Amino acid sequence: MVVLQKSPTVFLVALFVRGFWLEVTLDDSGTSKARYLHGTKCIATLFVGSA
Repeated sequence: MVVLQKSPTVFLVALFVRGFWLEVTLDDSGTSKARYLHGTKCIATLFVGSA
């Protein structure tokens, strides 16, 4: 697995399928947002955090 840091709060995780990435963004409220990307196109978005 390859993890790249785009900025202090944004990470890219290389997936096993070529061209697909998981971009994880962390914010100060404890919520993280994950986007599945193929190249520059967003395929799906998830929100993860405490309720």
